[in-house]
Amino acid sequence: MIRTGRFSHPGLVCCAVLCVLAVCGCRKEAVPEAVVFGGPADVMLLIDGDTAAKSLTRAGYNVNEDGVIIETVRIYAFKNAPGEAQDGECVGYGLFTGLDLKTGEHKYCQMNLSASGPINFYVLANDGYASGLAVNGEQVTDLAGMSAVQLDDLRFTGLKDGAKAIPMSNIPDGTETDNNNFTFTVQANTQGNALPQIIPIELTRAMARLSFHFAKSVDSPEIVIEGIEMKPQGPGSAKFFDNSGNLDDYYNSGNTVILLDKDNADDDVTISKNNSTGSLDLEKLQDVSGAQTYLLPNIYGSSDPDISPSGNNGTYGYVLTLTYYATGQNVRKTKDIYLPPVRPNEWLQVKGIFNVTVDVNMVVIALYWDESNNSISFN
Repeated sequence: MIRTGRFSHPGLVCCAVLCVLAVCGCRKEAVPEAVVFGGPADVMLLIDGDTAAKSLTRAGYNVNEDGVIIETVRIYAFKNAPGEAQDGECVGYGLFTGLDLKTGEHKYCQMNLSASGPINFYVLANDGYASGLAVNGEQVTDLAGMSAVQLDDLRFTGLKDGAKAIPMSNIPDGTETDNNNFTFTVQANTQGNALPQIIPIELTRAMARLSFHFAKSVDSPEIVIEGIEMKPQGPGSAKFFDNSGNLDDYYNSGNTVILLDKDNADDDVTISKNNSTGSLDLEKLQDVSGAQTYLLPNIYGSSDPDISPSGNNGTYGYVLTLTYYATGQNVRKTKDIYLPPVRPNEWLQVKGIFNVTVDVNMVVIALYWDESNNSISFN
């Protein structure tokens, strides 16, 4: 009888097992090749003012909104070699001050890198206006000596008094390939008259802008905005090189932030602009410029400005309290406004039209703060 589908001799079974073991024993794990870096490279930082037109902070800073002014730029360059001892090795650092960049201008900042190849660039601007600079809870006193690991965790708590510009940084665009606004392949210096290498990097404000715009219906009396306050809850600090917002360091107690002081008549703002169309376009509304402020990114918030959210969104999301009255009535009213989650480089516009009964439904519109983008190129 001929049997099929199985071995009939025990010796053959042992032989087969030994063969399998021998094959398995010869298998080796693939070892990735080490990243090879080349010789020195000269790079030219180009800051183009034309593209500039493209803890919570109190209002009152003289920040240029339409033409970004960059007072300082710091450039850090590190080797990109994940898993290797040389990963994060510093190959260049440059500090450029007094740039005073305005729309329509461009300036060059030259630096030399000690190595070429895959390089990670950290670009930090206007850090002199950032308060509470810290890494792992420890105050930072020497930004020039920062490592890549430290920069990844570099935080700030808001703006210093007298700030004239918002701190800015480059944020990776989420891809893992070259030219992701963070990692670039830098070519080594060569002899000859070859055209310089262009490495574009975009800077983004690390905070958001908050402004208020109101009007009244034709039949309504003038409205007096007495106060705008923000409840003591939200993020205590923010990272520079991350646009997702904070994942920790939140609070829900402390001092209320006063944008307009309801107990100070000098802060009162009278809304007299009529709006018969119901349009929320900015030109149809009256700005409450004295209440404008700047916010740290916040992953928590509400999907409806009139509804208090639950859970962490209600515990840590930004909440405003508007105090107002109608002229001739002098009955003080209050209105809570719940802001959505906040990301860097956003412009949150709180808008409302007061009707005959002096009630108002708020709308919060979050737009890209387009004029905050700066284009930076390494040549």
